[in-house]
Amino acid sequence: MDHPKRHLSVVPLTPAPSPEQAFAIADETVVVALSGSLTEASVVPVTAHLVSLVRPGGPREIIIDLRRISSINAAGLRPLVEANLLMQIRSRLLTLGEISCAAHDFLEAHVAFAEALAPLGRGGSS
Repeated sequence: MDHPKRHLSVVPLTPAPSPEQAFAIADETVVVALSGSLTEASVVPVTAHLVSLVRPGGPREIIIDLRRISSINAAGLRPLVEANLLMQIRSRLLTLGEISCAAHDFLEAHVAFAEALAPLGRGGSS
C-alpha cells in the first residue's frame, strides 16, 4: 500500500520564517507544528509560512498541530481560517491535528472558529 509522504514543518513564531523555508511538496501532507502564543504577534510569521504552503503546487493536505500552543486568541487564528478557505478553493485540505488545552478551551468557547476551521463537507456541527 502506497502511503502519502509527510513532512514536518515547525514554525517558530519569532522570527518570521525565511524565504528558504518555503518549499513545494506536491501530493503530500505537511504537518505545521506551532508553539508558543498564537496571537496578534504571531500573525505575520504564521501567515508567511502558510502562504508558502497554500500556493499552487503545494501539498494536498496541511495538518496544523497546536499541541504546543500556550495561549490563543481570535487574531492569532485568522491566518489558519484564511489558509483553510484558500485550501478549500483549491480542493485541498487543512485540518487541525493535536491541540493544547488552551487551544481546545478557546475553540470550545468560540464555536464559530471551530466551524471555520472544519474541512469542507465535514461541518463542525453534527
